[in-house]
Amino acid sequence: MKQCLITTGTIISDLPLPEGEDSEVRRLQYLDVLWYYREKLPDYPIYFLENSLYDYTGDKEFQNLFDLGITLIKMPLLADKKAEGKGYREFNMIDHFVRTHPEYDSFIKCTGRYKFHNITDLLKSKLPENGLLIDTYRRNKWCVTNLFACTYNFYNLYLMGIYKEVNDTNHQAIERRIWKKIVYNNLWDNVRMFDISPEYTIPFSDRNHFEAWRVAMNIGTDIERTVMKAVGQEQIIL
Repeated sequence: MKQCLITTGTIISDLPLPEGEDSEVRRLQYLDVLWYYREKLPDYPIYFLENSLYDYTGDKEFQNLFDLGITLIKMPLLADKKAEGKGYREFNMIDHFVRTHPEYDSFIKCTGRYKFHNITDLLKSKLPENGLLIDTYRRNKWCVTNLFACTYNFYNLYLMGIYKEVNDTNHQAIERRIWKKIVYNNLWDNVRMFDISPEYTIPFSDRNHFEAWRVAMNIGTDIERTVMKAVGQEQIIL
């Protein structure tokens, strides 16, 4: 199966940002994470899908990355879709990528500012044939979209255009829309969760409380993954 890695980003955002995370900080975060993936996954084609007005032509650090085989794909910000939220804009970019890069059979998607420290181990989880590899939380009716892998066939059949159903202001987040798509179409035979919990940080970000919560949660979640997989379930109950 011919697979690539796509990361998504917005350096100059028109949405509210956490304190201390301006466009320059975001620029450094994307650079750090892209360098990391280039080193960790040397054989993977890597694409950076970015949808802001940031000008890369004079940015030598990004140009160095592009010279090493990371491909930049610029997309419009969709400023008139601010209320729909980040998921709307992100999956609009993914749709475009899948339509314009038919040379691949599947892709791995990472949110651009998230550095998944166990990415090589996560990718040992088996992507179902014509399926989706994503963490799903049954109680919250939620699919985690900061990291997932998907075959083109599954994406084209079930996720292409799903961003049009997304509206954060109406509590229709992309994470919930994907969960509903799986449930309403009874796609559980085509969906698996990762074998281990993703371990990630956001570089140059002062979110220590968030990181402490995430690490503590992963301990229990890894146990639950093992139990649920043993009984043939591909959902986390939390």
